[in-house]
Amino acid sequence: MIRLDAIGNLGGDAIEKNINGQQYITFSVAVTERYKKADGTSVDRVIWLSCIRRGTGGILPYLRKGTKVFIRGTFKTSTYDYKGQPAVNIDVTVQEIELLSSNRDTQAPPPPEEIPATHANQSPY
Repeated sequence: MIRLDAIGNLGGDAIEKNINGQQYITFSVAVTERYKKADGTSVDRVIWLSCIRRGTGGILPYLRKGTKVFIRGTFKTSTYDYKGQPAVNIDVTVQEIELLSSNRDTQAPPPPEEIPATHANQSPY
């Protein structure tokens, strides 16, 4: 089995889908490779991964555009023609996902209000 590990940023908000009675989430991840050419010029190359993960596991609200994630899973590739040039799709079946950072839009909801201290030690009975 060949596994893929990648760190990148979500290209858009994740979408929940129901496929044959099973819940999935789909999202795209942009992985940027930076390198220098022989002449010292910096080059950024973006590789897009199309991802699918079974279940939502409560992570769906946090998978927003721009969020940096680590993903691990298996993958398959397919080729297609893009404006007369060969191109490759990379489809990843994600088994593990970890949030590495978030932007302002992906902050966790505030915690529930705490019980005021005057009532916290009182028994409800």
